[in-house]
Amino acid sequence: MSTATLPQDARAAEAHALLVDQLRALTSSEQWLAMLEMSQRFHTYSARNVLLLMVQGAQGRVAGYRTWQTIPAEAGGNCQVRKGAKSMTILAPVTRSIAHTDEVTHETTSHRAVVGFKAVRVFDETALISPPAPAEVLPELLTGNTAQPLYDTLAHQVRTAGFRLEDGDCAPANGRTDWTTRTVTIRPDLEPSQRTKTLAHELAHVHLHDPHRSPETRMSRERMEIEAESVAYLVCAHAGVDSATYTVPYVAHWSGGNVELVQQTAERVIDAARNISDGIDQALSPNRAPSPAPRPLPEPRDPKRNPGTRARGPHPSSNGRVADRELAETRRRVEADAAVLIGRLAANPDTWAADPEIRDAVRQLAARGTAPATPRVAAARERLAEVIHHPAAPEPHDLLPSTE
Repeated sequence: MSTATLPQDARAAEAHALLVDQLRALTSSEQWLAMLEMSQRFHTYSARNVLLLMVQGAQGRVAGYRTWQTIPAEAGGNCQVRKGAKSMTILAPVTRSIAHTDEVTHETTSHRAVVGFKAVRVFDETALISPPAPAEVLPELLTGNTAQPLYDTLAHQVRTAGFRLEDGDCAPANGRTDWTTRTVTIRPDLEPSQRTKTLAHELAHVHLHDPHRSPETRMSRERMEIEAESVAYLVCAHAGVDSATYTVPYVAHWSGGNVELVQQTAERVIDAARNISDGIDQALSPNRAPSPAPRPLPEPRDPKRNPGTRARGPHPSSNGRVADRELAETRRRVEADAAVLIGRLAANPDTWAADPEIRDAVRQLAARGTAPATPRVAAARERLAEVIHHPAAPEPHDLLPSTE
């Protein structure tokens, strides 16, 4: 069967498998291994030596004179300490081989032990003629133009999800999703292809990482970035845009080269990419038959959760499934907005704590047992109750923005 005739999910699975293969190739490539080897040449100093270096004004990485001569320089060749550069002093351990004779077997063994310390001279990066070459395999920003309708359809999906889309400075990131203000920001100085891929990345955050949807499941920043960028890669591939030169190093960075971690995200990534791609197809080809109704996005596995308690949505065969989904989506948005508003109120007690009536009302709201028993509202109530007793509570972590 040719790739063109494969079902969309099969094509997405093939594309994700290709991403994993490219990641595996990168993390075993000479470039990646050279980067790891270079980073290993820099010593990891003890806390005492770190303090010594700070007192002496060290800036950046530090190594001995000969070690610097093995590190590639930005200007070509290897690094070289500048003549007359001032050295710094650290304490290096002095070891000695110590013999020990067993009193029973009379066998003699030896081991090395630290018997003292000596002063050793080192130099930081400011002492070099040319700084070291970048030690990372960095993503390459995409260049060229993509069809404007592709960007527009992604923008429409962002707005449909209840987010405002705007251009703005979010450097060094290319894009930013803010759950508190429900805003997606894209850098305006990027070329069209990169802007489109970045928008797909942020839309993936919108689909997958709503902190109000399942606050009981905490996901690491690394996994969120792997999922969002993998979705962007699949969406771009579906639309004929090759983003591998950006995506593969980006995913390699956030995964630390852990191919298994990327593979674990495949189901959620493919489902999210399918939802977004279906929306693109319907917008750009209105007469095209839609794919079957997508499955609910699976949550990341959490060994503490009881899989038997997972809530079930309406059965796909139900005649009212469309109305049920619309009602559930409306309810989700209302509850999410309510949770955000309660969170903001809780984070600013100065605006209500001085008024007894308002204070009593807020406490009743926090303790009310008749509100819908959803994780989002429950979490908001807990935050609110916590702030009532501890007005100086910090801003909730789960409302912090996601960035690319």
